[in-house]
Amino acid sequence: MMVMLRLLLRWCLICLLVSISNISNISALHHDYNTRSSLRSSSTKLLSSSRRSHPHHHHQYQQSNHSPPPLKVALIGAGLLAAGSHAPVLQQLEQNVRCVAVWSRNFENAASLASQMNGAMPTDSFEEILKSPHIDALILSTPIDVQSDMVLQALQAGKHVLSEKPLAVSMDQAHALMEEYEAAFEDDLVWNVAGDYKYASAVRFSHKAMEEIGKPFLVSLKVRAPFLKSSHYSEAMWRNQPDWYGGMIVEAFVHASSMLQRLFGSPLCVSAHTSSQTPHIPSLDTMTAQVTWDREIQGTVSVTYASTQNEFELEVIGSQGRMVLKRLYEGNPSNGNSAGGSGGSGNGFYRLSVENASDRYHQDIPFGGLDSDILAFSDSIQYGNHVPRFNTPQDALQDLELVDACLESGKLNGARILLPPDMDPIHQKNYGGRNEPPITVDHLSEDMAEEMSPWATTKSNSQQQYQPRGVDRYGHLDDGRTKWHGKERLT
Repeated sequence: MMVMLRLLLRWCLICLLVSISNISNISALHHDYNTRSSLRSSSTKLLSSSRRSHPHHHHQYQQSNHSPPPLKVALIGAGLLAAGSHAPVLQQLEQNVRCVAVWSRNFENAASLASQMNGAMPTDSFEEILKSPHIDALILSTPIDVQSDMVLQALQAGKHVLSEKPLAVSMDQAHALMEEYEAAFEDDLVWNVAGDYKYASAVRFSHKAMEEIGKPFLVSLKVRAPFLKSSHYSEAMWRNQPDWYGGMIVEAFVHASSMLQRLFGSPLCVSAHTSSQTPHIPSLDTMTAQVTWDREIQGTVSVTYASTQNEFELEVIGSQGRMVLKRLYEGNPSNGNSAGGSGGSGNGFYRLSVENASDRYHQDIPFGGLDSDILAFSDSIQYGNHVPRFNTPQDALQDLELVDACLESGKLNGARILLPPDMDPIHQKNYGGRNEPPITVDHLSEDMAEEMSPWATTKSNSQQQYQPRGVDRYGHLDDGRTKWHGKERLT
């Protein structure tokens, strides 16, 4: 009898526990349903808990034997780039970087992308993103004409930032942003500028392969990237009606510029011609340029975004061999889904070929780079100066300087533009470092710009008269028309 009573009591206890568990599960499901049905309000509540005691919250991470918790980021933007590149990479990196929020001006777009991000909350309030204590950093995937303002707002709110290339839409804007970052935020906050080529395996292998071809002396870069009228990438209003000079050249060629800087360093001078070849891209879309890196490395760049076919090829000739990096496409190579330089999207791979006196081989390398960009960004925040950085704002500024120098040369019918990198005394001597004040192209009148063209006849001008000086000892046209490029000019 006692045994049966104990069994009955035990059965009652089990039933009671099961009932409590079911009630808890039903309550959780009901809460989840209510959360999903009122997604906008719940996400706003989650994101808007303000940091009253620390309005400029700076995270301090210490490197230890244990892996730090995942960096909590907000993905800013829900367009083609965010959905096609950033979101998939963030999903792969959840153990290191966790996307907790997605912002878009269109809440439905934010909600749609957030639903793929394992619990990320959508919002259309950028202010709530900035105020949220649950967000460590922002990853920007926004149009480049609004990006600079967002970078500054994020830094002012105490957020780390990973923005897209280019750094800004003009050199003046880039310098102003850089100066503010260096003065007020650089010691506490990490700001990286994503440049897939800085970390792409194809570029790293190419850099290593150049050791096998001796001293490089001739470079040829060919980029053909279709932005067809039928492509989704051509429909964006900010791309159809750019409010900055250079249009597609600024937006897309900056990726290739990043690669050239990574492999060969900062150029010393460029001479370029630019044009617009297709009506549905109302900006410059085609460019050829001669680029000189030092006394022993020179090359040509040929790029167009008005092509109907996709093609990318970098050839480097060295004293002991030749290296070629070629992008090969799978499926339809002319679908217009490439920016012609980022290397982080599309189907296909790179083929790196090396030839020298003793060896000839090639290796296939998958596309990629954005994953390494995001991991490097996270590590820079988590571990500070222990992590090398190749995509700092200073690096991005140099990338943009090359693009802007090409555009300035194009305005002047191919006039030679000298860039102002950290030139050593030999380069200053060889490339015309003079004592007279340098000419600032940005403030020239159209008449002055015209007469500074190498093919223009010499004119008199009320401000200055340019007289031909012949050819200098290094074989360069020394006509007094050479201009220093950039804000910091050599004197």
